[in-house]
Amino acid sequence: MKPKNYRRKATRQSGLSKTNKLIAPPEDQAGQLVHQILAVLPSLRLVAVVDVADGRCRAGWSGLDDVTPQTAAQHSAALVRYQQLAVHQLEEEAVEEMSFLLSTQLHLVRMLPGGQQFLYLVGEKESISLGLVREQLRGQLQPLMLSN
Repeated sequence: MKPKNYRRKATRQSGLSKTNKLIAPPEDQAGQLVHQILAVLPSLRLVAVVDVADGRCRAGWSGLDDVTPQTAAQHSAALVRYQQLAVHQLEEEAVEEMSFLLSTQLHLVRMLPGGQQFLYLVGEKESISLGLVREQLRGQLQPLMLSN
């Protein structure tokens, strides 16, 4: 048997397919944001719009077999609340973004305008660039910032 690193990885489909988990109607603002982000960053494996206070997933999509947007939302909301408590002691500072590099994945948490919700993104580390994700998010979030 070949060593693990020589085994061929299964190809993953990007975009929305019937095996992927999508929640929230696309006419909802959070749902629209999820669709827009997937359109410009199709290699993402999970996208979720999450309420900070209760960890509720307002809209989301997952291309991961073992993680739903709801599960990711609950865990990441607890992390965001904890970080906000830590930063609260610093005057005039607020959490804008957090990123985590795992062995195979990039996780990005980006606060949405108003600070009551955040965007949670997961991508394969070898197929996505943090700089590219940030640039695309800037374009997708700019209209939201202007409307608030």
